[in-house]
Amino acid sequence: MDSNNQYPELYYGVYPKVQDCINKYYPPYVPIYQMPDNEQMDTMVEEIYKECIEEYPEINQDSKERRIMARGISPQQRPFYGRRRIFRDLLSIIIIGELLRRRRYPYYDYRYRRGYDYGPGYY
Repeated sequence: MDSNNQYPELYYGVYPKVQDCINKYYPPYVPIYQMPDNEQMDTMVEEIYKECIEEYPEINQDSKERRIMARGISPQQRPFYGRRRIFRDLLSIIIIGELLRRRRYPYYDYRYRRGYDYGPGYY
């Protein structure tokens, strides 16, 4: 593993999809005053999840995890959190983190902050 990588490899594949989805619902350089409600959040998570499943199909498959239980704990006592549910929760956390970051620093791009406009072909 490279010492410069601070995040797992999966994060680098998922984060651009999260940014694209957020940009679709909340355009860049427009301040976000209100967080999405549960329905909007579910819609964004579902969109990103479908894109990620195409690229990483193994996420959608729960292997033997369901059959292997800890000793002495019956399936009724222990809730099962499979890959799908954990991955969706991870997507929600990344979306919320990105939205909160954009609320704190809405104009983080130095070109916009300093008033430079290089035209539509530059970006």
